[in-house]
Amino acid sequence: MWIVNKLPLGVTQTICTEPREGGDPTKPAVGPVQYNWVDKLFFVSTETLDVEYGVGSTKLDHWAFGPHHAWTDPATGLIVRMWQPFNGLQIFTPGNWKTDITADGQELLGELAADGKTAPKAAMPKGSTFRIKCGADGFHHDKGTDSHTAQISDLKRARSKVPGTAYKGENFQNMSSTLNGWIQKQVSNSRKCEDFTVESLQRIQLTLYMLRDPQLDDIYQKSQDNRRIQRDVAAMSKQWEELNAEAAKDPELARMHRDGHCHEAVMWYVHHLPESVRAELKDKAELPLLSNFRHNVLERKPHAVRLQRAYEEKVSCASCHSFTYPPKPEEIIV
Repeated sequence: MWIVNKLPLGVTQTICTEPREGGDPTKPAVGPVQYNWVDKLFFVSTETLDVEYGVGSTKLDHWAFGPHHAWTDPATGLIVRMWQPFNGLQIFTPGNWKTDITADGQELLGELAADGKTAPKAAMPKGSTFRIKCGADGFHHDKGTDSHTAQISDLKRARSKVPGTAYKGENFQNMSSTLNGWIQKQVSNSRKCEDFTVESLQRIQLTLYMLRDPQLDDIYQKSQDNRRIQRDVAAMSKQWEELNAEAAKDPELARMHRDGHCHEAVMWYVHHLPESVRAELKDKAELPLLSNFRHNVLERKPHAVRLQRAYEEKVSCASCHSFTYPPKPEEIIV
């Protein structure tokens, strides 16, 4: 079984996997369920459910077979909710289910053989930017993967607290200009921060999060380094959603919010991706350049405490790369 992801930054990722019942490695691998698995379901009733993950109150047809349950839209027959004791809960938000196979999907299916002995090109060596647990034949191998983990040089750099002189500036503006010169040399497709929306920057950051090496963040977390990732994905996504809504009410706050994400995206790229990963991305990625404007809105807009605090957290690179230090948290709380 292959999972092929097309991510932002021009990144492709292929995961070669062998699902096993209950995740038990001692049991034989199983493939996808049969195409006609729904034929065994029997109708239970039409029910109104409060469907999870924001779907809300919905009238659905309930179908079951043994411990397996599915709820479908009576008008379209499309599955909205599924529940199985061992497989858990699945929600398919109405309107997002695609009934047609895309051109990319057709191409991938065309690469497979009925006897199951042919892997898609994306799973073969050099077929994707990154392959996970893929052997030379394109099939699952526990130890088969392209090597993109942190090396000794990456770990040594992560433990270093002081940037080299070439990566410093006298003040915030000079620091940003200096680092922008480095970014443009390393990632030629980089563009000005204002060319990105905050949502596109957040998508880039989620891609970087997926490509990071956790070994590097472990080093930052243990020493409480400013480079550490502050939250898990769920908490981070929730905070982003809330801050996006708050910033959207005021153009000045929106610029500060966006500029903070430009700084944080670059920091993640530089300090959370091993050199081997950055080498793969350098001709594909589009990174934002750093805004050289230092935002501080609290004197005029004391209600924006949360946005200001989030911005300070994102531009903490100034603590090491310049001689201008961000205010301490207690100095911006009103």
